[in-house]
Amino acid sequence: MAVKLENEFLCVEIAEMGAEVTRIYDKTEDNEILWEGNPVYWKRHSPVLFPNVGKTYKNRVLINGTQYPTSQHGFARDNVFTCIEAANEKASFMFRSSEETKEVYPFDFELHINYKLNKKELTVEWQVKNCGDETMYFTIGGHPAFRFAKPEETKADYVLKVPGKEKLEYVLIDISCLQRMHL
Repeated sequence: MAVKLENEFLCVEIAEMGAEVTRIYDKTEDNEILWEGNPVYWKRHSPVLFPNVGKTYKNRVLINGTQYPTSQHGFARDNVFTCIEAANEKASFMFRSSEETKEVYPFDFELHINYKLNKKELTVEWQVKNCGDETMYFTIGGHPAFRFAKPEETKADYVLKVPGKEKLEYVLIDISCLQRMHL
């Protein structure tokens, strides 16, 4: 099932599976913004990456002395979220830990994702709540795939802007540190 947000500028659809935005349609330009999810190339549109972004070393992580298996980009994108609010221009979804998630990520948590339309802008807010007493380690991210508006366009025709940031930094983990930890 999908939740639909709509105003005079945009139509947005969000699936309960992964609370993933599956469609952004620009009404004023008659243009689909997101990748259509063609499984021949890539079946997703804009998955939420949690509790890890990317791959972990040897597909596992050491937490409090215990090794846990991980999958690329975590498990949130492959789980059904509960829609806890849906209106014309906003929606909220929630996913919480379970016995199944604790087999690969030993923390009690709630992940809330809020979407809000404001004219031609879709705002996404992630809130991670630690429901336990110990420090909870995680990373979170988005992986949206955008379409070119016209066949002759290329990546060079587009600019990704992050409000308040002139330059984005890319931080790599020092693999030798991980190897010393015997991961």
